[in-house]
Amino acid sequence: MRDRPDGPPRHILLLSPDLGDSAVEATALVEAVFARQADMAIAVPATGREYSGYGPGVARRLIRRKTGWNCHYPLSYQRCLTREAIDAAMPFSGRYVLEASTTINVLRAGLSVMEVPCNFAHSGADRSLGSLNRPARMFDAVRATVSQLFHSDARSKRRADHEQGIGVPYPAPASARDEAEASDPSDARRTEMVG
Repeated sequence: MRDRPDGPPRHILLLSPDLGDSAVEATALVEAVFARQADMAIAVPATGREYSGYGPGVARRLIRRKTGWNCHYPLSYQRCLTREAIDAAMPFSGRYVLEASTTINVLRAGLSVMEVPCNFAHSGADRSLGSLNRPARMFDAVRATVSQLFHSDARSKRRADHEQGIGVPYPAPASARDEAEASDPSDARRTEMVG
């Protein structure tokens, strides 16, 4: 979908195809991005529990190591992103590591990410290979980890000293970056924002 030349850039909403009526919960993601709380809002279960398993654990550690962010649900597909965040995430990683690599690339670009509680109910109708092939997902997570370990970036050394948690933008609200850009547009990206 292309942006209209006379309008603002569009936001992108990514949802699983099996959400049914619970897809309305995505309004929380859209509202977080429209309110400039974050450049990318990621859905987490409203219960706040961490997504467990080997693949999610590898993805969580990779994201923390490369960005300093302690996420709860690293492989959540339900996301809303600004156009700037989509551009930062490009090119998308293939196969089953899209979620982790997107998060890393968005944070490395100096943009903000936030996990938002949502009550999505998956019907189980999505029988894609990703939901059925757990060993392939795990292999891809490990492969992405090894690949990212050899990709150095100054931002990967960021300490996890910002407040973190579900509903808290990391490293700072997107609106804080907007204010920094308005005050000094030439230096806004290089400034380390504090939440």
